[in-house]
Amino acid sequence: MRKGPKAVLWAVVLALAAATVIQWAGAFGGEEPAADAKRMLYEASLFQVELMSGYTGEAARAASTGDLNGLKQAAYSADYTHARLAKALGGRVPELRSASALMELIIRLQIGGERPLKPEEAEALAEAAPYFAELHDAYAALMDEGGAVNAGAAERLRQADKEIADRLGRENR
Repeated sequence: MRKGPKAVLWAVVLALAAATVIQWAGAFGGEEPAADAKRMLYEASLFQVELMSGYTGEAARAASTGDLNGLKQAAYSADYTHARLAKALGGRVPELRSASALMELIIRLQIGGERPLKPEEAEALAEAAPYFAELHDAYAALMDEGGAVNAGAAERLRQADKEIADRLGRENR
């Protein structure tokens, strides 16, 4: 072989080897882009609100105060994660008073121990369930993929939350 074709052959081999090394370095040693912490916190909070909404729908069929333990835990988790989200976003999202009102109602019902739910108590939980579904729907639209807060969804969330808190507040008296 003459010198020209050998040089071209070696250049091609070296280029392929360099490309392979660069690909390996990117696959094994490269850093993944950092996820947006606020968006991840929103997703965790949305999951907790979804759980609370689901448990609220099931609470209408609860026979005793002990059956409300899952709902109480879901309400606490939703309240906790939402408070952290609101703090992280600098107050650009409305507060979630309904989760606190729901926890207060359940604690009041459970203070005397496990007992059958009165019909009016079960009815109050059943009446609140559709509002919790609306709260969840508004919460699901609260933040877009880019991390911006949707003002329309925030207003829907505020209205649903107020309706729930007012209804449950009347029950807490």
